[in-house]
Amino acid sequence: VTVTKHGKNPRGNKGASSTNQPRLSPTAAMSFSVTVFSHQKYDNNFLIPALKLHCGEAKVKTLPIALSTDTVELAGSSDAVCLFVNDIADKDVLTKLNAAGCKLILLRNAGFNNVDLEVAGELGMSVRRVPAYSPYAVAEMAVALLLAVVRKIPKAYNRVREHNFSISGLEGFDIRGKKIGILGEWVPVLRRLCACVSVPVSVFVYLVSVSLSLS
Repeated sequence: VTVTKHGKNPRGNKGASSTNQPRLSPTAAMSFSVTVFSHQKYDNNFLIPALKLHCGEAKVKTLPIALSTDTVELAGSSDAVCLFVNDIADKDVLTKLNAAGCKLILLRNAGFNNVDLEVAGELGMSVRRVPAYSPYAVAEMAVALLLAVVRKIPKAYNRVREHNFSISGLEGFDIRGKKIGILGEWVPVLRRLCACVSVPVSVFVYLVSVSLSLS
């Protein structure tokens, strides 16, 4: 996790960055009670077991609803709350959490535009987030979407499901010889993404080349 208080997030929102936070051992850092808002079934695969392992099963509470002014009381006296993209931690919510004893905001996503960092800093609350997602996973998804668009795969899939095997309107175009541009504003991630995109694209071109040489 990365502690952030003043700086810039991936979406360009201004915030704050704390570099003088004490370094804690994994055990000490996880010895707290936590309420997980916006809980989804897939969280049970890794996140919830990890929290229960380090915090103790009795100290982990999961809620399927998002954090807001109307639901903040459900956090009770938890030392920390774990939030996702649709949870709102504005001034009102943070003030209520702090009054109940909450000192730690854990974001299981990279962006933190849904948290009022200035208020969190004033209240002495630490805000931590996911520093980055796997650039390889993002790159592979980008290539998959690229192929889906140029070869009109979604349209062809729906047509076949209706037992319509006409190829009219499904003509695509070759990627070979084309330049692929990636646009965005978060330069460090874009550099890693561009480097990773070249891997699946190179593999794709290699497989095509092998296929042609065998035919």
